[in-house]
Amino acid sequence: MSRAYAIYKPEARGDEPNGEVIFATTETDALEQYCISWFGGSGEEFTEGVVVQRVPAMDKYLAAQNTIPKSEYLKIRWQVECDGCGFTDDDHELLGDKVFCQDCYDFERLPTQDKEQ
Repeated sequence: MSRAYAIYKPEARGDEPNGEVIFATTETDALEQYCISWFGGSGEEFTEGVVVQRVPAMDKYLAAQNTIPKSEYLKIRWQVECDGCGFTDDDHELLGDKVFCQDCYDFERLPTQDKEQ
């Protein structure tokens, strides 16, 4: 039975996104999938420094063909892209099913007539 695993390299967390949630039957299988996807290979030279954590709260998304809402990534303090400007950060606001940085969140909450000015 597949389970959700959050996999990332901690030292690169502030740079480009470098992690993902992978559905696999074991931690080892998840790690191998991650390394092949991100680095083009598997083995010790690719797995050094990679963190694998079980995230049971995301198991329910397996049936949804691996589509995980950004709000779920925020719950585990991952950086996600703002739906307004694309800025990547872990300090975003939710507005409905969208995720916004503070500037875009403030803009989205403006009345429509104020946005047009």
